[in-house]
Amino acid sequence: MSMLLSASRQPTTVLKANHTPLDLANIGRYPALAGVYEAWRGASREDLANRLDPLELPPRVFPYVMLLDLSVDPVGLRIRLAGDFVREKHGRKVVGLTPYDFFAPDQADRVIETALEVAGRREADLAHRSYVGIQDDFWSYTRLMLPLSGPDGRVDRIFKVVEPKSLILT
Repeated sequence: MSMLLSASRQPTTVLKANHTPLDLANIGRYPALAGVYEAWRGASREDLANRLDPLELPPRVFPYVMLLDLSVDPVGLRIRLAGDFVREKHGRKVVGLTPYDFFAPDQADRVIETALEVAGRREADLAHRSYVGIQDDFWSYTRLMLPLSGPDGRVDRIFKVVEPKSLILT
């Protein structure tokens, strides 16, 4: 079981979590994510992108984005920027928080492992995620994670965005 924060700021016990990797060749099924992916690829002409220009992103994704700082020594993942939906859903300011503030340790570890895998591959990662809570609440969404490099070329940030049309909350 893991813990997720609900809009009421009360922890929600997660009975079941599912992570399904998706083939990037099918990103066209998710128009907002496809637009973000194209902006990232355009910024990555010579090497891995070190930033994304918000003017090149589809505006409908802004509420559903997170910029995550990734560190390797010590290993960690911390929210630097979060869209309105993310803040409103969790019922509080989330900047500065880590996966351990939302999930039980085993699930938080998996989130960080995924970010490290994306950083290590230096490639985009498309996946479907779902959670079923003890109170029969349900989250389901498709998300895209994009590695961003620092001045030294090392991946030090992950840009995460949810496809708005894929989001289901009950």
